[in-house]
Amino acid sequence: MSLVESTAPISAPKSRTKAKPAPKSRARKPAPKRAKTVKPRAKKQVAAPAKAAAPTTWTAQFITEGADGRAHVSLMTFLAPDQEFARAFAVAHAPAEEFMLSLHPCSDEQLLEQVRPQALNAATARR
Repeated sequence: MSLVESTAPISAPKSRTKAKPAPKSRARKPAPKRAKTVKPRAKKQVAAPAKAAAPTTWTAQFITEGADGRAHVSLMTFLAPDQEFARAFAVAHAPAEEFMLSLHPCSDEQLLEQVRPQALNAATARR
């Protein structure tokens, strides 16, 4: 075989050490984002406006003396914010000029049965 007849390409002799691949650039992974702890802002404390007292149901018991000399009992139920207002309302709407008044907030107690005997005793004691 002659040198001219060979069609194989001429290459450089192979070295016995392996070539190192080009170093890859190490891109750092981004650090995970930390959750931010946000403290709520302190709310300004504003004084609440004074609320009017809810009206209470009151029962007024009037004991009056009739023309025949007998005791008469009248009951009235109404709404009022406090005892002072309830008393003034009851006095203004009394059924007679002279009367005995028993005023109580409405409840399940039987206060009216206790007051009547006391009032009748007081009315008979005045005679």
